[in-house]
Amino acid sequence: MLTVPQINYLNILLMILSAAVAVVIPFELFLFSYAVLGPLHYLTEISWLQKKGFYIKGKYDYIILLVLGLLVSIVFLNPDNKSLQTISGQNYVFAAFIVGIALLFIRTWYLKIFVAAMAVLVGFMIQDNYFYIMFFAIFLPTLIHVYIFTGLFVIHGALKSKSVSGYISMVVFIFCTLSCFLIGVDGDNVISLKLQKIYDSFMGMSRGIITFFGIDGHTQDMGDFNAIDSKYLFFGEKPVMLMRFIAFAYTYHYLNWFSKTSIIKWHEVTALRLMIIVTIWIFSVFLYFMDYNKGLKVLYFLSMVHVFLEFPLNLRSFTGIGEEIKGRFSSKKIST
Repeated sequence: MLTVPQINYLNILLMILSAAVAVVIPFELFLFSYAVLGPLHYLTEISWLQKKGFYIKGKYDYIILLVLGLLVSIVFLNPDNKSLQTISGQNYVFAAFIVGIALLFIRTWYLKIFVAAMAVLVGFMIQDNYFYIMFFAIFLPTLIHVYIFTGLFVIHGALKSKSVSGYISMVVFIFCTLSCFLIGVDGDNVISLKLQKIYDSFMGMSRGIITFFGIDGHTQDMGDFNAIDSKYLFFGEKPVMLMRFIAFAYTYHYLNWFSKTSIIKWHEVTALRLMIIVTIWIFSVFLYFMDYNKGLKVLYFLSMVHVFLEFPLNLRSFTGIGEEIKGRFSSKKIST
C-alpha cells in the first residue's frame, strides 16, 4: 500500500506526463482518454459513491439525480432537434446541481422533489441567457468537473495531509496548466480528417470557451458561437493551446482517480461487481473503437450521471477546504 507522500509524488509524475503528451498530441490524447479511461472512471466512481451512500442522507435520494441524468440524455440524443442540446439540456444540469446541494440539507422527500421541479422551472425561465447556457451546458459538466473539482481535491488533500509533497503537487498542477498555454504551437501540426470528424461532437466545448473568454476577438454571443469555423478550432494557435489544456484536464482527472486506490479503496468490491464493471468497460471501449460517435451516444447517460452523482461530494470538498483553512487560522490565534 502506498503512503500519502508516495501517492502525491505519483500524481506529480502523472500531471507532468499528462501535460507533456497533451502539448504534443492534444486531440489524440483527449479522444483516447475520453474513450478508454473515461468509462472505467464512470463505472468505478459510481460504484464507490454507492458504497458511500452518495454522501447524502436519504437512501434513495440519488434516484432524483438519475432521473435528471436520463432527461438530459434524452435531450442530447434527440435526433430530430439538435438545438435541444444547448437550449434545454442545461436546465436539467442546473436542476441536478441545485438538487445535489439540497440533498445534503433537506430530509423530507416531497421537499426534495419540489426543489427539483422548481429548479427545472427556473431553468426554463432563463434558458436563453448566454451565461446560463455557457455555465450549465458547457462548463459545469466538462471543465469545471474535470479541472476545477480535481484541483479542489488536490488542494483539500494537501491541506488535510499537511505534507510537503501535497503542496508541491499543487504547484505542479498549476505549472502543468500554464505549460499548455506558454509552449509555442507548431504551425505544421497535422490533424487527420477522421480525427476532425470524431471531435465534431465536442465542438460545443471548444466554441463555448472561445466565445466566453473572447479569444481572438470572438464575442459572448450564441450567433458567434455557431459561426466559429472548424478549421480555426483545429489549426488556430490559441484553440490548439486550449485543446492542450482540455486534454491535460481530462487525462489527469481520470489518472488522479485511479492513482488513489489505496486511499479511497474504490477497488474493494465483490468479485461479481468487479466482473460487471470490467465487462461493461471492455464493451464500452470496443464500442468507441468501432464507432466513436455511437460509443459517445451510448455512454452519454453514464458520463452525465457520474457528474450529477458527484455534486454532493464536490460541495463537501468546498466545505472541507474551508474547515482546514479555518482550523489553521484558529490554531494560529490560540498559539499567539
